Amino acid sequence: MCFRAAISLRLSKSRAEGCRRDRPPSGSSERGQRCFSDFAAVRMTSKSVAAAVKLLVMLLALAPVQGQAQTCSYTLSKSWAVGPGSPYGLDIVTSDNSVVVVLRQPNAVARYTQQGELLWNKSLSGTPTFMSVDNAQGRMYIAFSSKINVFDLTGQALGNWSAPTGTAGVAVAADGSLYYTSGGYAYVTHSSANGTALAVRRGSFSYDWSIAVSPISGDVFLVDQFWDQVWRLNATTLSDINYWAPGAPKGQVEGLAVDSSGNVLAADSVSKRLELYSTNGTFLCAPASGFTPQGVATSPGRFVVSDTGKNVRLYVQ
Repeated sequence: MCFRAAISLRLSKSRAEGCRRDRPPSGSSERGQRCFSDFAAVRMTSKSVAAAVKLLVMLLALAPVQGQAQTCSYTLSKSWAVGPGSPYGLDIVTSDNSVVVVLRQPNAVARYTQQGELLWNKSLSGTPTFMSVDNAQGRMYIAFSSKINVFDLTGQALGNWSAPTGTAGVAVAADGSLYYTSGGYAYVTHSSANGTALAVRRGSFSYDWSIAVSPISGDVFLVDQFWDQVWRLNATTLSDINYWAPGAPKGQVEGLAVDSSGNVLAADSVSKRLELYSTNGTFLCAPASGFTPQGVATSPGRFVVSDTGKNVRLYVQ
């Protein structure tokens, strides 16, 4: 429709231009009437083109993104209060869908059933930020300001190693290796499960914060809070693939997770909602809103999120 309207507009304009180049003698009513008709056709056809373009834009906006209906059909299943301390990073133990949460002030790590019942709570020395569960090995990694601590799923300490100053985000890859950020010190580290560095990227980011790994592609996603951007990196080289600004025109992502379809779930504390993006940064939907999210974690068919109201929220499809 737009194509035909554009051709019609071009032909009508051509005829109208002919009227201007070959004006009739004064008083030639026949020629004047024909030109008047041509100019009227230009005006009417221009309106047709504008209407067609407007309709096309509306149809594109209404057209669902592939997989959007499935990925965005979450409902709140359970919400429970945690503490003492404020929840931040968290993750899901897939064997029973229980949730492990790091708490701050007082600092601790706690595990809850999917119904919100406390299983255990262990005090921590130092202020934790994010954490990640290795479900295959039955252990979890918690990031502190300058180290990574390792625990089993009962909260027993297994060891730790030094990490760059400001370490904040940590994520376990499918092969058991780790990726972690260093806050305002612009380090991204890829290490083995025992802390041996495999690759390090310095610079490029101003305040790298949370981090997540795609279970589909293995790509690494991290948040640069200074520039309000989410970056997608190659898992091996840590080189850029693409980036985008979530919560446009203004947002600030705290936690980050990648679901079983490879889509990116961002906890936007400024927009007060969870935002779902494709791997190339296309906004899909906001599956939860109305609170200030902190950490977020996913497993097939569900996600959990912590908020500043000291709650953990469970959403299921």
